Amino acid sequence: MKHKLVFIKFILLCLILSSCKTTDHVPLVNTDHVFSNMKTIEKIYFDFGKATIGDSDKAILEKVIQKAQKDTNTNIVIVGHTDTRGTDEYNLELGEQRANAVKDFIIEHDKSLENRITVQSKGKSEPAVLVYSNNPEEAEHAHAKNRRVVITLTDNGNKMTQ
Repeated sequence: MKHKLVFIKFILLCLILSSCKTTDHVPLVNTDHVFSNMKTIEKIYFDFGKATIGDSDKAILEKVIQKAQKDTNTNIVIVGHTDTRGTDEYNLELGEQRANAVKDFIIEHDKSLENRITVQSKGKSEPAVLVYSNNPEEAEHAHAKNRRVVITLTDNGNKMTQ
C-alpha cells in the first residue's frame, strides 16, 4: 500500500510539473551596445593606506595618456578602490585620493586631457577579491588586489564607469 501511495504521489507530481506553462518565445535582448563604447581598462595597485603611484605603474599611465591623446573622442574614467579594512568613510576618502593621484599624474603629462577625466571612489564597496583566508600572507595578497585604481577609456558619447 505504501508503494502505491508513493507511486501515485510521484505521478501527481509529474503531472503538475508537466502542466507548467513553458515559454515558447523568450525575448532576446541585444547586448552588443552595452560594452561597445568601452575601449581600454587598466588597473594600477597601491600599498596599504597609500595613494602614491609606483614607478612601474607610471608606465601603464603613460600608455593610457598616449591612447587618450590619439583618440580625441575618448573619456578617461578613473575609479579608486580600497581593501575592506577601515571605515566606509576612510576608504571612500582613500579611494578618492588614489583616483585623484592618477588624475593629477595624467594632467601633469597632458593638461588638455583634464576636461575628459571623471574621478570617483568606490572605497571598499566593490572588492575585486573577497578575503576568506585565515592565513595572514594569503589574506594580505587578496587585500592587495583590492587596493587599486581602475582606468577606463570610453567613447565620448557614453561614459561608463567600472
